[in-house]
Amino acid sequence: MQEPYTKADSLRIQQIAKILPSHPKGFGEPVSNRGAWEKIAAKPSFKDVVSKAEKYLGRPFPEWNDSLFLQFSKIGIRPAGQKMMSDRWDWLAPLVWAECIENKGRFIPVIEMVIRELSQQKSWVLPAHDSGLTTFNGTGNTVDLSAASQAFEYAQALYMLGDKLSTKTRNLLTDNLLTRIFNPVKQSLLTGKGHPWLARADNWNSVCLAGVCGAALAVIEDPAERAFYVRMAEKYAPNSVTGFSDDGYCSEGLGYYNYGFGKYIYLREILWRATDGKIDLFSGDKMRRIGSFSANIEIMNGSYPYFADCRNETMASDWVLWYCSRNLGLGLAKYDTLSFGTPAGLVEGTMLSFPNSASMSQPNTGKTAKQGIRFYFETSGILICRPQPGSACNIGAAFKGGNNAENHNHNDVGSYAVVVGNQQVMGDAGGPYAYTNKTFSEVRYTLYKSLGSFGHPVPRVNEIEQAEGASAESKVLLTSFSDSEDVYKIDIKSAYPEKSLEKLTRTFKLDRTAKGKVSVTDDFRFTKEGTFETAITTRSAITVLANQDILLEKNGTKALVKMNTFGKPFELSQTIIEEDSPAYTRIGIRLKEKTSDGRIEVVYCPQE
Repeated sequence: MQEPYTKADSLRIQQIAKILPSHPKGFGEPVSNRGAWEKIAAKPSFKDVVSKAEKYLGRPFPEWNDSLFLQFSKIGIRPAGQKMMSDRWDWLAPLVWAECIENKGRFIPVIEMVIRELSQQKSWVLPAHDSGLTTFNGTGNTVDLSAASQAFEYAQALYMLGDKLSTKTRNLLTDNLLTRIFNPVKQSLLTGKGHPWLARADNWNSVCLAGVCGAALAVIEDPAERAFYVRMAEKYAPNSVTGFSDDGYCSEGLGYYNYGFGKYIYLREILWRATDGKIDLFSGDKMRRIGSFSANIEIMNGSYPYFADCRNETMASDWVLWYCSRNLGLGLAKYDTLSFGTPAGLVEGTMLSFPNSASMSQPNTGKTAKQGIRFYFETSGILICRPQPGSACNIGAAFKGGNNAENHNHNDVGSYAVVVGNQQVMGDAGGPYAYTNKTFSEVRYTLYKSLGSFGHPVPRVNEIEQAEGASAESKVLLTSFSDSEDVYKIDIKSAYPEKSLEKLTRTFKLDRTAKGKVSVTDDFRFTKEGTFETAITTRSAITVLANQDILLEKNGTKALVKMNTFGKPFELSQTIIEEDSPAYTRIGIRLKEKTSDGRIEVVYCPQE
């Protein structure tokens, strides 16, 4: 936690209060502005909004279930309790959308019922973030990712519906926002105690700041009180930016980038609107690099590496790239003219559906950004290699250096992914999809193979896996980039706590000639004889051929994998790994005999 508010913060709050509007304002327009809402209703993406909301009329509201909430505190399981809560939250947005479109009042009774239910439930905080059951038991209030995000949604609903809601209902929800959200955070800001996300440099910071500040700007009447939370965002949002490397890389993975940086955009947009651009969280050159991250990390044809806690098949968020390209002048022509589908949440939906800073800006047509055949996140040690456009080469790859102390870290120094056509035939498996009470505990890397190095396409030396921590880091030995070939060589010895290991380098290579090929070569040396094994991780179908080559096939796309151990006999093994994410196979490539040194080369070639 950083220092509590000081006299300087109080002076700044006074300054901010003078530039805020006299009344609170969320995204979009209230239902009373019928001209604005008639334009929204005419959009094709809104044509089914009312009919979808009608399905909630006459349906019983999902009940609160103590036993499901308590599953995490009792047995460490999260999904059931979270689903119970989201089943309840999910009612509000479609009903509010429908009432704002139709404006006949027929959805208001159900909306008020939902607000009463949400206001009366024991916790807005997820079970995993209330392990001491403070909010559940009513002995205190804290704000987590979920409570903050829901607060913004609820405040947005109050702003959109205005006096269509009864005074009693408005006061009930406003009092809950004050008790559950604003007062606890205010206490932390004044005392410097509690809510460590204020000082964190990850998605928690941006998600919680966006939720709390956005809710305050949407419902708090007093400009000075609103300014108190605007100062919070202005002061602590830079912590989120420090969580990105200087090259714009997000070590939490693409999924958390979509989530966390998406919420940072919510915060940036509502502050920009509330202060008429005087507070702009997109200032600084680093923001251009952060805003380009998901475009730069694409391998090819919509395939991305699943490094860190990233779900399989995660893709870049189109709206994030649209917003960044427009506001930061990135020139991403592919995203500059997007249209958006049926809205889900109230916050994101209103931000994107009504005029905003991105839609009101002009695309940077004078400087169209081209993806290029590679992108090197030099500070982070991540290399993305692609084919030459229009060539016969049909293979690309992502190569990872980095270290084992990253946000949402996996022990994965030296990991990689290979794409043929539009299929990722092998690669870092990502995951998990669901967390338990042990996911972030001291057994994170030993209990879960998919988080430790065993479940990654990296070596094992003398049966020893990679260690966690910043000292387990790659060192770049060589970068040689050309139109025909990229070579990236790293030293990964420090990742392995094995005293007899004297040398371990990994050389990645993408050959763009003909149909292309990817090779990964490990060179190692021990002070005394030891065992050595490398691995392939894949969700492709596997066929081991008679000569020990491997054919990988995924959705009709094939890659031939050839192993060269330079005269040393080897054996293959297969281990199925399924840990709170889709199953994948680890193919071990192990030298049969102990040796003092050696080399293993794994080569991937596209096949017809």
